[in-house]
Amino acid sequence: MTENTHALLIGIGQRPEGDSEAMAITATDAKKMAIELEKRAKVPQDNITCLIKEQASKQGILTALDNLIAQTSTQTADMVWVYFSGHGYRSKKAKHYLICHDTTEADWQTSALLGSEFVAKLQQIKTDKMLILLDCCHAGGITADALEPTAIPFEPESLLKIQPNRVVLTASHAQQTSLTSTPVSLFTFALVEGLAGTYLQTDEKDIKFFDLAMYVRERVYPLSKRKQQPQLNVLEESSTKNFVLVHYPEGKPTERAFEEAFQLMDETKSIINLQEPTQTDTAYRQQFQWLMKNEVKIDGNHNVVTAINGQNITINQGASDEKLLEILAAQQVQNAELIAMLKNAQEKEAQSLGQRLENLLKGADSPVKTTIEELRNLAQQGDLQSLLDKLDALFEQKPHFSYSQMRQNLQFALNNPMGIPPHQMQGLLVFLGSNEVKKRLNELT
Repeated sequence: MTENTHALLIGIGQRPEGDSEAMAITATDAKKMAIELEKRAKVPQDNITCLIKEQASKQGILTALDNLIAQTSTQTADMVWVYFSGHGYRSKKAKHYLICHDTTEADWQTSALLGSEFVAKLQQIKTDKMLILLDCCHAGGITADALEPTAIPFEPESLLKIQPNRVVLTASHAQQTSLTSTPVSLFTFALVEGLAGTYLQTDEKDIKFFDLAMYVRERVYPLSKRKQQPQLNVLEESSTKNFVLVHYPEGKPTERAFEEAFQLMDETKSIINLQEPTQTDTAYRQQFQWLMKNEVKIDGNHNVVTAINGQNITINQGASDEKLLEILAAQQVQNAELIAMLKNAQEKEAQSLGQRLENLLKGADSPVKTTIEELRNLAQQGDLQSLLDKLDALFEQKPHFSYSQMRQNLQFALNNPMGIPPHQMQGLLVFLGSNEVKKRLNELT
């Protein structure tokens, strides 16, 4: 569980004035997303605020935002999710508004939440990553002549350009209606499927925002009979990376996102064919190729796969030092760029490999320079491959029974996503301080 991850979910519901019964689904969607974020993204229950119906008043939303600002003021959040399902409008004076549960047509200018005020609050939230999910452009609602529906009830650039890793995913573009359906909306249905890893290959472990956005877009479009296309909003100049939303240590989950008997129905209560084939939207994906320039992935064999400016580099974490030097020499990229990319990656395996490559290039892996303290530090930092390389060098000429057993444990831990178990770590630290290790170090100095 990520203790420093937060979520604010807002489902306006059917307002007392002007909304059709179909809008009640917006509250149901918010509740469903709250359940899924706790289950899939491991957002702590105490860090999830779900405002539905009367709770989603203008003041209720502002208070929830202020609370989130306060919660992140002393410790920057790792990730913040914001989900809004309701109406979004833009006035003829180019002002944007979120329609709240207590917004009325007679005084919409004061009872609706100004988009710029909403963004100002979001900007005050201290977080490394923020994903905003908007299901706004519904039919009906406010009918004032001065307003027109909009899929994004604020100027997105004002939020996206301030800091990196700010992303907005909308249920439709401005010229489309975001369709309602039951028991969840099409947009929420696709989001839940995506977060559950439906599109993952067996050995893939991470749900990243770009991949999720593309799945949602390419799933909703055919299910809506080509009436609705979700849109991704992210700025290249913001230096945003394709960050991880959900991690599955064991690879693609076997559990289904929805029960096999689940049925999705449109506004006419007709069953939607969930077997409708999808088609990759290549042209749309190409708009975001810049996100793929500096990717780091861990494949099913624990290879670290990087893509630097379109060039793929695969490095086996179990490779010898000699082999790693050969790999580095063969690449058409700067070693410093590759190492920095690995060390800054979200995956611990990539971070460990980056540190190992850096040490290797510095000559830090020379057995002569090895000390007990350095060996123990490598163990405690989880850099087991570097530790194994150094110990192999120490015992290469004179094999030892105790090390042979310890080496088996280390090799097993290298192939285990959880690393070395605590009881084995204690035994490893004792071994590293043993007379046999000290003797080998003395022989090499």
